[in-house]
Amino acid sequence: MSLNVKDIERSIEFYEGQLGLKRIAAPMAYPGRILAWFDLGSGQQLHLQQSVEVPGEPEAIDTRMNHFSVAVDDIEEARAFVASLGKAPMNYGGNATFVGQTFLTDPDGHILEISQPR
Repeated sequence: MSLNVKDIERSIEFYEGQLGLKRIAAPMAYPGRILAWFDLGSGQQLHLQQSVEVPGEPEAIDTRMNHFSVAVDDIEEARAFVASLGKAPMNYGGNATFVGQTFLTDPDGHILEISQPR
């Protein structure tokens, strides 16, 4: 998963400092971009990138349909963790696929889904 962000340092603080993701080295540099990569486990990675050619780019990030999901073993524990961050989570009950879900947003408004699969 790759996300464009407006302020890489603010996003690093959120993903590493608040969510506790492990930062990993990006394998190469990309001209005009500052990168921060994270290990999500099971071979999955999150790649954050900020444009340095145009400060503050992108000006607007449409995140309504773009999101990524992380599976957890205990949705209630995840909801408590989200609440401990001072975030206002959006909680949903179960369905045929999930025991429950919660959603929160990162500093750029990207939606993160946390769910407990059945």
